[in-house]
Amino acid sequence: MTHSANQCDLAELLKNIPFPGDVDLSGKKVFVRTDFNVPLDENGSPVDDGRLRAVLPTINHLLDHGASVIIGSHLRNPLDRDGRPDPRFSFAPLARRLSRIWEVDVSFAPEVIGPATAEAAAKLAPGQVMLLENLRFHPGEITGDPAFAKELAALADVYVNDAFGVCHRAHASMTTIVRFAGQSCGGLALKNELMAMGRALYNPAQPMAAIIGGRNVDFKLPVVTKLMNRADFVILGGQMGDAFSRLALGGGIEHFSLAQESVEEIRAILSRCREYKAKLFFPVDAVALSGEGDTVTNVPAQNLTPELVSEDIGPATQLLYSQVFSLCRTIIWNGPMGAYETPAFSKGTALVTRALAECPGVTLAGGVDTSAAILKMSDRNQVSFLSTGGSAFLKALAGQPLVALEALLRK
Repeated sequence: MTHSANQCDLAELLKNIPFPGDVDLSGKKVFVRTDFNVPLDENGSPVDDGRLRAVLPTINHLLDHGASVIIGSHLRNPLDRDGRPDPRFSFAPLARRLSRIWEVDVSFAPEVIGPATAEAAAKLAPGQVMLLENLRFHPGEITGDPAFAKELAALADVYVNDAFGVCHRAHASMTTIVRFAGQSCGGLALKNELMAMGRALYNPAQPMAAIIGGRNVDFKLPVVTKLMNRADFVILGGQMGDAFSRLALGGGIEHFSLAQESVEEIRAILSRCREYKAKLFFPVDAVALSGEGDTVTNVPAQNLTPELVSEDIGPATQLLYSQVFSLCRTIIWNGPMGAYETPAFSKGTALVTRALAECPGVTLAGGVDTSAAILKMSDRNQVSFLSTGGSAFLKALAGQPLVALEALLRK
């Protein structure tokens, strides 16, 4: 096996990680780690059922092959300073919702581990499904506690990781549990994530554009660097585009509070633009808000100051980007172009959602804000694949290792 621990080789992961079809499931109890960390409305109900439905093929496969299923997931960081769980993040209501969506009765274990949960798991018959309470109600989840992981593993014969969005976390139910599980494999949603990313990154219809926006510039810069040697066009927006634009034009970005290493990396990318495969595009103008926050104006990029806050790409940038999008046959997107939640600053992000809908080839999008923008302005069916991952999606794009997948490989 040529997989290296310092990179994320999607082809090697698909080749070497077992999936449910590789495991004898008849009569087995299976612990499925899912990612149900979804946005909630004011009533505590999920805003979008996408992640709940994404795991359904795995659940159906397990039940069709004679297994009983135990579901584990997390929601937020629900412990207060004294280590007490916030009842607003209990999974009790989720069990009822899953029963409706999956069309199978989902029972609920009000304790993550303990004698009552172990007894309920032992009594599960083939075809039955049980949801555990929010895994982060137990402090051992985030710390990767071996004792907690061992007790989780003891509930089942087989462990299935179907939580791509958490694969960058070295938590008990993601990495430590693999040491104690009798058998371990990836789920079908996880497999679909790896296949979709592999198609877009390694065998794209060309030209291919990678769009990176949003905030968190320090974290996303490795993605930009990686894609500069893989895409035909790298198109920037949000705070990422603003930072590149200001530095390229000799402006200051002290108000962004970026790490000095990030500033140096941006300058290095700008100075070596002609050495990369990709053509780099960043905003030439912006829809900006004055320092007092009450005046919206279109501003050429060279006129931006720390007092003028860029909230969206400007009309000239929108025209430029739309011309590039019209050429593309593959588009990868993470991060909105601006503060799309506000109508005055939504045009740049709306432009991207339309580009994905109109692209004749493959489109791949990921990230919490990106998914929310698509659901607000477009339709998930107009994207070839909408990833359930945020940070994990970005790490995979950057070729960085995902610790939970490394754990499956070691197993």
